[in-house]
Amino acid sequence: MTLGYAVQTASTAYPRPTAVTTSGALLGKQIAAISVGFYHTLLLDTDGVPYGCGDGSKGALTGFKPSQKAPVALDVSSLGGAKVTQIAAMSGTTFLLTEAGLVYV
Repeated sequence: MTLGYAVQTASTAYPRPTAVTTSGALLGKQIAAISVGFYHTLLLDTDGVPYGCGDGSKGALTGFKPSQKAPVALDVSSLGGAKVTQIAAMSGTTFLLTEAGLVYV
């Protein structure tokens, strides 16, 4: 993955703001939050569904291949249906905060 286009499906860096493609997993979704780690990007939609893209080789994008250019829904089955209210990306780690105030890493 080349830094600068983590949520784009093209292989070109964008030197100025460019709208994120809202097809695929993001089709019809409204994004409520974005967090950028060193190698991955997280997005949270208004329904509380987290998405990720970028380099998942360190486990940051649980359940997905090491390089994911287009955003995909994260596997949050271990949350038992809890709604995610906040996201945070740091280096190779993803943090999710639920409505109940529980933090998942």
